[in-house]
Amino acid sequence: MKRVAIVGAGEIGAAVARALAEHEIVREIRLIDQSSLVASGKALDILQSGPLEGSDTRVIGAPDLDAVVGTDVVVIADRHGAGGEWTGTDAAELLRRLLPLAGRSPLIAAGTHYSDLFRVAHRELGVDARRLIGSAAEALASAARALTGAASGASPVDASVPVLGVPGRWVFGWTDARIGSAPVSARLAPVAIARIESQIAASWPPGPYALGSAAASVVQTIVYGRLRQATVFTPVEHALDIRRAVVAVPVSLDASGVKAVQWPALSVRERVLLEGALTE
Repeated sequence: MKRVAIVGAGEIGAAVARALAEHEIVREIRLIDQSSLVASGKALDILQSGPLEGSDTRVIGAPDLDAVVGTDVVVIADRHGAGGEWTGTDAAELLRRLLPLAGRSPLIAAGTHYSDLFRVAHRELGVDARRLIGSAAEALASAARALTGAASGASPVDASVPVLGVPGRWVFGWTDARIGSAPVSARLAPVAIARIESQIAASWPPGPYALGSAAASVVQTIVYGRLRQATVFTPVEHALDIRRAVVAVPVSLDASGVKAVQWPALSVRERVLLEGALTE
C-alpha cells in the first residue's frame, strides 16, 4: 500500500484525507499544514472514525513540508484559515520548497485554483507536464456522468461524457458520449442534452466534498497503476497546435502520472468551441 501527502488541512485537504481513508485507498496519509494543531486534530478525527467506517488507514498530522519525503503521491489542497488555496507568489514559494522533497511523485492540485501552480511548475521550474494533474475536472466529469445517466434512466457508471476546456468555456464531447454501448444522441433528444450541458456547467465550482472525492479517485487510479481514464487539468503540449495549454481533458493515468491524453472524437462545432476556449 502507498503513502500520500496532502499539503493543506483546509476544507478541501480534510475532504481528500477523509475520502482516501474511508475507501482505504492508501496505507498512510500525511496531512500537512503550518497550523500543526489543526492538521493533527483533523487527522485524529479521521483516524478515530476509522473503525466505524471499517478502515485502518493511518492518518497523521504534520506541520512541515519535510513530511512529503517518501510519499508516492503529493496532493496540493488548501491551507486552514484565511490562506486557502495557493495562488500567485504563494504558489511559487510553495513549489520551490516542495519540489526538492517530492522526488518524482505525481503532483495533484485538488482545488480549483490550479493555474498558478501549473504555470510555475511547468513553465518556470521545468516540471514534467505528466506529473501535473488538476483533479477538480474529474468532479465536473462525475457530474456529467450522473446527470446524463439520470436523464436516460441509466446508472452513472454506464454513462461516458467527455469533458474538455477551461472554467467558463466547457466543451462536452457528445459526438463520443455513450450510455453503455449506445451513443447518447440515440437515447436523448437535443433539448435534453442542452439542458444537461447547462446543469453540468452550473455545478462549477464544485464544493469541498466533490473536490475531495475527485482527488481521491485520481489518487486511487495512480497508486494502483491502472490505465483507467479520468478527466483532469494538465498542461498539454502542442494540443490542437496550441503550446502548453492547461486544459481539462480525458487522460489515462498510471503510477507516474498522466500516461497519455485520450482526445475524444469531436464534431466540427465541438472542435471550434475547444479551440476558442484555449485561445481566449
